Amino acid sequence: MYTNLLDELQEVDNSRKQARQRVLKSEQEHEAAFRSIERIKFAAIGNQFPGRSETGQYIFAQLLTDQECIVCGNNVPEVEAEYANRIENAQCVVCGSERTEQDLRLETEDGASINNIKQSTIQLRQIEEDLVEARSSLHKAEANYELHIEQINKLREKIKNHTDRIDLLVSKLPPEEAALNEHRTRLDLMRERVKELKEQLAGLREQFGIFVKKVNLDIVQSKEAIKTSFNKYAEGFLIEKCLLTWAPHKATVGQSGSRFSFPSFELELGGTDFPLPVRRTGPDQVSESQREFIDLAFRMALMSVASERGSSLVMDAPESSLDAVFAPRAADVLTRFAKPKGNRLLITMVEKSVVCLDIETGKLIWQIPYPTKYDISAVSPVYKNGMLYTTTSYGYGGVGFAMSDNCTKWKKKWTDKTLDCHHGSVINIGNDIYGSSGREWVCLDIVSGKVKYTERLVGKGSVIYVDGLFYCYGEKGMLALVKAGANGFEEISSFKIELGNDKHWAHPVVSDGVLYMRHGDTIMAFDIKAK
Repeated sequence: MYTNLLDELQEVDNSRKQARQRVLKSEQEHEAAFRSIERIKFAAIGNQFPGRSETGQYIFAQLLTDQECIVCGNNVPEVEAEYANRIENAQCVVCGSERTEQDLRLETEDGASINNIKQSTIQLRQIEEDLVEARSSLHKAEANYELHIEQINKLREKIKNHTDRIDLLVSKLPPEEAALNEHRTRLDLMRERVKELKEQLAGLREQFGIFVKKVNLDIVQSKEAIKTSFNKYAEGFLIEKCLLTWAPHKATVGQSGSRFSFPSFELELGGTDFPLPVRRTGPDQVSESQREFIDLAFRMALMSVASERGSSLVMDAPESSLDAVFAPRAADVLTRFAKPKGNRLLITMVEKSVVCLDIETGKLIWQIPYPTKYDISAVSPVYKNGMLYTTTSYGYGGVGFAMSDNCTKWKKKWTDKTLDCHHGSVINIGNDIYGSSGREWVCLDIVSGKVKYTERLVGKGSVIYVDGLFYCYGEKGMLALVKAGANGFEEISSFKIELGNDKHWAHPVVSDGVLYMRHGDTIMAFDIKAK
């Protein structure tokens, strides 16, 4: 019962928090709607006194605001209601006459039409009704929460009283009975703990089963590619014919429980006495030298198929007695594995140009003149789907270059002046480029160079992209968490970096759930892990 009450208390507390959030949201909406109507009223009054003394405007504005006549000092809510009704019905505030169409088209400074006051008033009343309902829900949630707290406190008191009585009775037992009772208590605790562990184990087994099924599916989709890659490497290492076959097997995890189907391959290997490959069921059915290179071929196959960003292969050479037959073949296979086909190029911006270098030889492949004011080109280029994008500040903007398949030739395709990033870097996601210009943050298409949208956000600054969100750090110290959509940026939250000195030019860094910020000689760390 106590545990159930605690669970219910958690649910009630969650409901209370949701009700409180709803009240706060309704209060904010009410305040915004009320202020909008006030601005429309004042605009209507100001519109009816053009070119005249501001005294009349002030008298009517004060009356509508405080329901008080500043001439005689009386509180006149009925008069305020009459004047508000005239404004709402698009009448002259002084005499009640109908307004002209030209008057009705006038707008406030923030774009709200005077003619929309009736609709705005209806919306305000609806928000007021929602606010009353939200406050009522919050009151009920608070009362329910307090009721549960009271019940829990009473139950705790009862538990304490029972515990005290039990302790008193135990203290009166003979020594043997007291020891036996202690053992029983410990046994009960152990049984309860075993029950909890079994429940946890069942949950973990279920999770592991889901994980194994997903891994099985992924490997099944790649098994033919793994087999093909293994056969290629094994053929280079070994003289005998060597093939992989798909052979998943079932096994238990631990001493008991369900059997899981694990992905597995088995080996078929030929020999001098039999030309066709034969199934080998264990490591003792191949020679030591064969075993070394079969294992290596399988690892290389997995790296070739599964690695998306490159891999590292570290190994010890086989024993000297094995080198005579296999070493030359192994050297050839490993060399080809480490040097895939295609160019390995470095493209970057230097003081006055964009350059392309061969990584292995250091040879300059091409150079594009890119002069800028002060010879500052601080933003790294971006390459995506045959397009190379470069950008710099001081009004020069960016350029999109169409590259040849091997990137040894280029052609200028488009230019753009909107995204003239200084040194805050740009982010590439899909075909979109994101970054800051002088004051605005920009999203443009790398293929066409067309600007999709712009927004002020935190002003000029630097940016990183982590877990689907942008961390935008303005050079005036504001840090904003931003989400980019199809039609614009959405600022989720922001705050100002107060510590440190000098310019806010350092780039944010996120590592292992911690956001690191540097301002001058001060470094700050913020825990941003999901709670």
